[in-house]
Amino acid sequence: MTLLRMVISNQLFTIKKVVLVILLAGLMLFLPLASMILIDHAKGLAEKPLQMLQTELILQYDKTGRDYKDIRTEGVILPFNLNPIPLQTVEDNLRSLKEVRAFSTVLVLWDFDLGNTRTMIALRAEEPQTGMRKIESLLMKDGRFFSNDDAREIILERHYAKLFGYDLGGAFKLKDEEFKIVGIVDYKEQSNLSSASIFLPYGTALRLAGLKEAVVNQAFLSLKSSGDTAEAARKVEGLFPGASLITKDSLYKNLSGINRLLYQSGRYLMAVIVPVVLFLVVWTFKMHRLDFRYQTDILKTIGWQRRDVFLWIFLDTAVMACVAVFIASVLSIILQKQILPSLATTPLLNQGFTL
Repeated sequence: MTLLRMVISNQLFTIKKVVLVILLAGLMLFLPLASMILIDHAKGLAEKPLQMLQTELILQYDKTGRDYKDIRTEGVILPFNLNPIPLQTVEDNLRSLKEVRAFSTVLVLWDFDLGNTRTMIALRAEEPQTGMRKIESLLMKDGRFFSNDDAREIILERHYAKLFGYDLGGAFKLKDEEFKIVGIVDYKEQSNLSSASIFLPYGTALRLAGLKEAVVNQAFLSLKSSGDTAEAARKVEGLFPGASLITKDSLYKNLSGINRLLYQSGRYLMAVIVPVVLFLVVWTFKMHRLDFRYQTDILKTIGWQRRDVFLWIFLDTAVMACVAVFIASVLSIILQKQILPSLATTPLLNQGFTL
């Protein structure tokens, strides 16, 4: 302990040189830590929408080759870019997959109106809370889910309700019908699950859209293990030829350029940065020791044993390294807790919102 106090006193005496070495080492150690945080951040952005939905796969048919004669721009309609699938077909095929733990389906609709075009999502009350059915767990205080699939009830997204002045328990007009607002869903900024403004019961949605057949246009699959994703995707594509699947790997395409680079090449980036940084830190400390070589010569001259001189060098380096690690850690916490949250932009799921 006496030797440690002597080392610290000497460092304080030569503070200008020591601080420079510590700052350089701290900044260099911050590089790999920052890289790890940024890589995890990029992966988290791509994975967050599906994690929030407790879903590994989203099944849908993307509509191509649309005929302008078939496009309607008024009333409650199916979206232009999602094809409907018979509900019974989806249920029968997905129940046959052993990798699937649970699944839910949705019917995405558009309500074209001169004053405000809205996206609506119809949900089935009897399905498990995976996929968009997760909104039941995100309802604000005193809200509830639909009483049945044919109820004249709706749930509104919080920002939409606030913008247009709707309150829980109030009335909402849709296609000249009044619906009771039974819930307000708050995503808590955790994930843009969708940009839907309105959620309504499945049977009610079929009636409003004038659909005679029970159809859906998206299915959310929760698997027994995330390791089953590739095999489950292969089987789903076999059961639904021509269907498209949204996975966490496909969502990265919607990230910004730098986030895509981090998502794809993060491990290679770390493989380069870590050895380079370690070499530079060791080299910096070695240059520091060479600059203070006269100190060890003095210690040997006054009779210090080789072991004691080594211990002096070790403690001198260890103290500076600990302070450098502390600086790197503080910078990493600032990056993770203060900077990245303000830059978090989660990729939007393809829910049929693009024209």
